Amino acid sequence: MSEDQVLRKRSSMRRRKSRHQTVRAGPSAHEAVMSPTAYIADEIIADEDLMEDTEAARLRREEAIKGMASGMSAKRKVRDRVERESNKRKMKKVGTCTIWCSNLTYAWRHFLSKIAELRYIFVLWRSHLKKIEGFFGTGILSYFIFLKTLFLLNVPLFVLSFCFITIPQLVYQPSPTVNNASFTGIELLTGAGWFENTELYYGYYTNTTIVMNPPLQYNMQLAYLCAGGGYFLLCLIILVHRMSKSFRTNYVEASFVKSQFVAKIFTCWDFGITEKEAAKLRHKSVYTEIVELLAETHKQAQELTGGQRCCRVLTRLCTWLLYFAMLGGSCYLVFFIAERLNQDIIKLISDNLAAGSATTALTLLVMPLCISAINFLLPFAFSILGSLEKYKYPRHELYISIFRTILLKWAILGVLLWFWFNKISRSSSDLACWETYVGQEIYRLVLVDFVFLLLTTFISEFIRNLFTQCCCKNLGKPEFDIARNVLDLIYAQGLCWLGAFFSPLLPVICMFKLFVFFYVKRISVVMNCRASSKAWRAAQATTIFLSILLLTFFIALAAVGYSIFAIKPSEDCGPFRGLANSYQSVLNLLETWQGQANLSWIKTVVDIIGSGYCRAFVLCILCLLVYYYAKVSASHKILVERLKHQISEEGKDKQFLLKMLQDASPKKTGSQNPDRKSASPQRPTSSGATPANQTGSPAKSPDQGGKDAFAMAMAARQQHEAVGVPPKDY
Repeated sequence: MSEDQVLRKRSSMRRRKSRHQTVRAGPSAHEAVMSPTAYIADEIIADEDLMEDTEAARLRREEAIKGMASGMSAKRKVRDRVERESNKRKMKKVGTCTIWCSNLTYAWRHFLSKIAELRYIFVLWRSHLKKIEGFFGTGILSYFIFLKTLFLLNVPLFVLSFCFITIPQLVYQPSPTVNNASFTGIELLTGAGWFENTELYYGYYTNTTIVMNPPLQYNMQLAYLCAGGGYFLLCLIILVHRMSKSFRTNYVEASFVKSQFVAKIFTCWDFGITEKEAAKLRHKSVYTEIVELLAETHKQAQELTGGQRCCRVLTRLCTWLLYFAMLGGSCYLVFFIAERLNQDIIKLISDNLAAGSATTALTLLVMPLCISAINFLLPFAFSILGSLEKYKYPRHELYISIFRTILLKWAILGVLLWFWFNKISRSSSDLACWETYVGQEIYRLVLVDFVFLLLTTFISEFIRNLFTQCCCKNLGKPEFDIARNVLDLIYAQGLCWLGAFFSPLLPVICMFKLFVFFYVKRISVVMNCRASSKAWRAAQATTIFLSILLLTFFIALAAVGYSIFAIKPSEDCGPFRGLANSYQSVLNLLETWQGQANLSWIKTVVDIIGSGYCRAFVLCILCLLVYYYAKVSASHKILVERLKHQISEEGKDKQFLLKMLQDASPKKTGSQNPDRKSASPQRPTSSGATPANQTGSPAKSPDQGGKDAFAMAMAARQQHEAVGVPPKDY
């Protein structure tokens, strides 16, 4: 070995030794015996920033391991050890109980999703509704959805009354054991005769406390009141929830959508459709919805002269006077018939319909037939009046017709309620049970209304379509009048709410009526009708119908509440016989609790709640809450408008800055043609003047040009704000 080679080898050994001592100078004695892989892994594990349970920390750990000057096997060992330590820390941080709760929550959500999929299969009338939506659009679909909503709303009504009122009465004393009247079949039309002494009406239920075993007692009076109050409260919660949800969806959230056409075209298609038939139905549905939107937004501007405006005002004044004349005449006719036939009906009910003839049945059905005829004929007259008034928008004519029709139905119900509560309830000497009489009247109204709806559907839709196909093809198929049909459903549901207290089994009759009527209307619409030519927005229509239904509910609730708190029950029938009013049963129960030491506080609480001061206090609190939420809603609306304006201004500022940046950046064409003048805007000075010597300025870099453009933009913005002139839209 030569001398140069020996020197090079010694120098290399010194460098290695020096480097080894430099690297290993830091660690302790224990670390000196560790392998480099274990030492690097310990260093990474000891770093709290690298071991955090975040995505950024995980990426930093991976970068640190990738930067190791080691082989792939060593990097794998370090990675595995670091990951194991990270998982241990996660387990310690989360905890076994938390993991168990998380797994349980995930399993519960998975179970709910499976239940939702299964529930979708058993949705009531799902295929029928899809077909109607595909061929007739959302307008006619809203009617059938409304009918389905009423059907489902009557289900808890029937369940509560049947389980808590009818079943205990059947256990205590079934009606066939004491009912000696003969059944002739005519009772199905009149609701009297054999049905009078059955569980169908209020008068048959007992007022005693049913005792099955000495510890088990069932108070029929409290059960009757609690069941009635329960289903009214449940209906109120359901209606208010659906009403608020519909209003928020169709008015509040929809107000932020500037173009309904864009939303329909780009977001309405269901990409989960896999069947060809379903795709065709969806295509037809989207097409019909766009046609409805076009009809709604199409406005024809009409310039009217002064004479034409005066003529139109006089025409509308005359139509409204004619409407109120028809309304007053209808109410008087109903009251006259009820007053004229009052004694005859009371005598027939007292004789328990012994004759059972058709004349007797016709006498009982005169008033329901008259009311149903009024409800059928006058809405057509109101539509003619609306067409004469020449409203600017078609929807205004539609809403006016809806208002007139529902006001007619409410007025007739008001006349009947006044007659029943002021005339019939006071004729206790002639009538043994006025509650049963009211229940029978409502039963006849429901039944005759159902028959009338079937006949009008058959005549106005089926017969007319048949006549069009055979004789006059130019007449075309009849239109499906959504407003009139929905108002008929609301009127029928109002009768159901009114009669549920006087006839506990009336909800099941209404459910049967709605179930049959759905299939009758579905077949008639598909075979005989065409979509309405009027502009009809299903979203807004649903909200309006729910509002009318909620008002009808309040009318029924007020009527039933008045009969409970202010009218004396019959002396010889019903669960509240012998009391001053139906609510007296609750007061009697509270009196018995007052004698017990552990229950006396309930009487005190009820007295405080029922006092006038408490009612006034609650009313003030409700008014304050309404005022507060109205102001909050208004402030949110103002805030949203300001945010929209701010976003718009920011977009304009960005366009302004981009234009200034483009003008200030050096152009390649400038170097090729030095004589060409730059068209970029000049930076304004603090006084608003522009420097004169700008031609000899040196060339600027792109970064410097961008900074100058930003400064120029801000200076221009400040100048516009200083003089009070808003910046132009660029």
